[in-house]
Amino acid sequence: MGVRIKIIIILAIFVVIVMVTVFVLVPNFTGSISNRTAIEAEKQNYQMLRSRLDETMLVQDEYYLLNAEYQKYLLKLPSESDISVITNELYDIAAFSNVEIHSIDYSEEYVEIKNQKMEFSKIIADVIIVGSYYDVVNFVNVIENMPRMSKILNVMVQSTDDNYESLNAFVKIEMYSEVKQINVGK
Repeated sequence: MGVRIKIIIILAIFVVIVMVTVFVLVPNFTGSISNRTAIEAEKQNYQMLRSRLDETMLVQDEYYLLNAEYQKYLLKLPSESDISVITNELYDIAAFSNVEIHSIDYSEEYVEIKNQKMEFSKIIADVIIVGSYYDVVNFVNVIENMPRMSKILNVMVQSTDDNYESLNAFVKIEMYSEVKQINVGK
């Protein structure tokens, strides 16, 4: 074979190798570049979404904290003066303290705090209970320590029989509930 034919064959093989490289490897290389670009975009998107999720979780934690604080204050100062709820609370406390409630009389008045622009309902409960001295004291202590804002105004105790094992107690309790927030112009 002549030198010319060898050169032509080598050039033909070189052209075939270049064409195979162009037609096979270049599309794969450009696909790889586009895949790498898409992966980088997804990483950035993931990091952005992760930071937004972290911010949202912080807001959620703050919401739960504020909601728990609101629920605590709602126990102390309920938004309604539902007498049935108060009555149930008093009967539960009486059962816990091992005393018997003979009667409960309620009176209610509204108190306005002008500088706070709030109006409250003050409920006075006159409760007559029967029990031993220590049970009556326990009833009064539980009332003073209950979550609802309450205050014992007066306690009068008298014996019911000659051996002083059972006592009548007249307990005056003051409790509050929020009525509304007063809207003042300006």
